Amino acid sequence: MYKKDPRFETPNDASKIWQYLNYDKFESLVRNEALYFCSIDTLKKLDPFEGSYYACKLLNEIDTSAAQNFVDQMNRCGPPIAVNCWHLSESDSMAMWKIYSGKKGIAVQTTIQKLKAVFSRYSDSVWIGKIFYTDEPIDHPTGWSADKFMACMTKRKCYEHEKEVRAFVWDTTEISRTEDGSAIVPIKTNNIFENIILSPDSEMGLMEKVRSLLIKHRVNIEPIKSQVLTTPPF
Repeated sequence: MYKKDPRFETPNDASKIWQYLNYDKFESLVRNEALYFCSIDTLKKLDPFEGSYYACKLLNEIDTSAAQNFVDQMNRCGPPIAVNCWHLSESDSMAMWKIYSGKKGIAVQTTIQKLKAVFSRYSDSVWIGKIFYTDEPIDHPTGWSADKFMACMTKRKCYEHEKEVRAFVWDTTEISRTEDGSAIVPIKTNNIFENIILSPDSEMGLMEKVRSLLIKHRVNIEPIKSQVLTTPPF
């Protein structure tokens, strides 16, 4: 279940969040009715700073060997952290369309409140918090001492356009894990989807393909096309 924790800055319940997916990933989400939580170790293949304590001011101020010893202990502490990532915004983003989806792109839009609610069926803790973007060592973003989560709550400023919110799982018993430490969390898609939006330059036939998929799996939402490329009246 969602667990409130002062270590995480969680947006208010009404905040809109988005996942930008290609069709194959969207189809998997609808068909399997499950959210994929990627292990931090897997994300390191895309960004070597993932899971790094580079931004921890405390560790940057002490002896390097002592800092490394602390990090080693943290890394041995329990299973890998796994995260499910969202974009925080009141509207869809042209930049996110271009980066993550293309002509077969689909955005799932929900709210923080709905995201919290889908985890209520589990006894395992799920946390939700904003990512902090920095290139310099900082104090813990929410005022705590260095802990295992801080390494997964900070990213470099070159990723600031993502405006990322993450749901975190760590010490799980009910939620199943894959071999690489990622987690698969079954949900009810009708309970989480608020809007389903197709890329503004989506290819011909995608709307009908998405509509048919939703009908087949009894998802009661009518998909719409993004309006960011709508021709102005004058």
